[in-house]
Amino acid sequence: MDSCSECGNNSLTPRLHEGHNVMECDLCGAIAGGSVAVATIERAREAEQEGIDASVFAVQRAIGRLDGVRVTESHGGDRIRRRLPFVRWQALDSRGIVQLENLAKSLRLSSTSMSMSWTLEVDYHSTVEFVLTPRAATTRPREADVALAQADLLVLGRTLDRDVRLAWWRHPAAHG
Repeated sequence: MDSCSECGNNSLTPRLHEGHNVMECDLCGAIAGGSVAVATIERAREAEQEGIDASVFAVQRAIGRLDGVRVTESHGGDRIRRRLPFVRWQALDSRGIVQLENLAKSLRLSSTSMSMSWTLEVDYHSTVEFVLTPRAATTRPREADVALAQADLLVLGRTLDRDVRLAWWRHPAAHG
């Protein structure tokens, strides 16, 4: 690549971003490289702008876009503190309950593609909330459990992005 596809600048520098070797424009910061690398870097930048951990961003965004749902909290996991990732949300109305069923079905269908078993839990923090989180084999997750769960988040994010467009995904407005 001789020039930046975004601004036309001729000064591009090879860089390592999010574990990918890419070319970055010295003027506008645009990234050029493989499609997976560019998508990963753009997602990480978008997550940073929104103040969300990049590892949980795709899942939080997918859940947050569902009708009748409001994400209240998320965490991408912490290997050092051995804290598993999660997304917590509220069902704002009956549409959110239908989305819960859709999420459960999507989890079931994608379970063979993930390393850990994921669950939907009901919790109460001044209102009923739902939590998507992996099940750890022990009461104190290992660093490896957190790493596996973080890798699963990538799979789950892609799965949810795909599933919401499929015919079986129930749309509350059509069934109300």
